[in-house]
Amino acid sequence: MDFGEETQATNAADLQALLDDFSRLPMVEAAGLGANALPYQFNYWGSGLTFKEWGDSIQIPVNVRNMTPGMARVLQLKSETGMTPDALADVLKNDSYLYSRSLNYDMQRSDFMTFTRLTPGGYLEGRRIGALIPPFVRNEYELFTDGTLIKPYQENTLDIIELQDFAVRVKPGMEKDFADFIAAHQEFLSRRNVTVHNLHPLTMSREMTTWNARNQQRVYIAGGLLLLFIVFIGLLGTFWSRVHVRTPEIAVRKVFGASNTDIFRRLLSEAMLLLSVSVLLAAAIVVPLLPKLSASLFRSQTYLPGWQWLMVLSTIITLLLMAMMIVVGVAIPAYRAMHIQPALALKEE
Repeated sequence: MDFGEETQATNAADLQALLDDFSRLPMVEAAGLGANALPYQFNYWGSGLTFKEWGDSIQIPVNVRNMTPGMARVLQLKSETGMTPDALADVLKNDSYLYSRSLNYDMQRSDFMTFTRLTPGGYLEGRRIGALIPPFVRNEYELFTDGTLIKPYQENTLDIIELQDFAVRVKPGMEKDFADFIAAHQEFLSRRNVTVHNLHPLTMSREMTTWNARNQQRVYIAGGLLLLFIVFIGLLGTFWSRVHVRTPEIAVRKVFGASNTDIFRRLLSEAMLLLSVSVLLAAAIVVPLLPKLSASLFRSQTYLPGWQWLMVLSTIITLLLMAMMIVVGVAIPAYRAMHIQPALALKEE
């Protein structure tokens, strides 16, 4: 054994000792190790799996999570067939995979989710899929994730040094006892080269992930409102200027008997025609992009439920606000122009 292998063996032994010591605490129900194993961890770790199916090479996008059997008890994993966390821990102990379909499984039935290897009893990378579990949640807003593949890591092996997540499940009613014990025995968190940092409730991870998503939503909404404000000011200025330069034309129309109502109706109808043409051109560009937008939103951590209806509502509100800005941009300069004496309006003509 060279120096590097000896160091790895030492670290693995220290990590196993830490896991064992926590497991023996009277307040602890289960302890486990993992990498990308905890819920509400937003990332896309793992690029996918490739295997042969019906003579073709199939690429399966998955979010890979690695964990020891104890982590199944910590997270209280359950299968879609009602298997208990202890039974799923045994599945991992038998070196079998756990697999979870994507959150939008109903939209993917004709795609890779229907392959026989992705059901209990199927095989991937030479290992059996022991159970199908519900989708892992990474975010309060996200309604799309790729399938999740849970790979087993066995305790008392050198492989566990690859696992960075350490988690324990405290017995009900003993949370305060556990917190007091950790506060009074900080040395319990270290074993030579291995130390547990930032030990906190899993609910905090959920809150932080949700806060980050909400914060990004606020940023996007604020950016959208700023963009709309710029557009509205541009519309107001454009139509204000357009009507102002037509002051002589308005004067001529008044000389030939046009009423204020007729003039205003004409100017407003022209403005609304321009708005309608612009909307149609914008729709011709945006509508073909909606499928891509849909896929992007489903994969986004800032996903908003019911985004289709929100988009329709926001579009209607935007059009109404644009129409209001155009009315203001037309009405004020038109009112001023219609009350100027024709001689003064035409003096420079």
